[in-house]
Amino acid sequence: MRSRMQPGHVEYVLSVGHAPLNPVIGSRASKLQFLIRKGFPVPVSHMCTWDAFLRYAADDVTLIEQLRSELAVALKPDRCYAVRSSANIEDGLDHSFAGQFKSALNVSGVEGNRHIILANPRHPFPS
Repeated sequence: MRSRMQPGHVEYVLSVGHAPLNPVIGSRASKLQFLIRKGFPVPVSHMCTWDAFLRYAADDVTLIEQLRSELAVALKPDRCYAVRSSANIEDGLDHSFAGQFKSALNVSGVEGNRHIILANPRHPFPS
């Protein structure tokens, strides 16, 4: 994903293949990164960082516009996406939350993805 943000600016929508490792990303995103590093074919994937979730949970209204801008750079307008949760508490060695977080399929456009991502502050989603 090419960035249009200014140097020093924190980005919240990252390409899974280029995102920093935990604790910035959730379990699903880190497992996709593992597969990418091992050479497995993984569809192009993007994720929202845990920091984005924390800002949203703290009612930071500036985050909404920032996510809109970053999604516009990351997403292709003519494609549909699967939006899946990737919380840092999901499916680790100590816990399994299989089926307890929401997934949405065939989500299109920046607004559709942003709406699903922000639909429930207790269920952070990657895009």
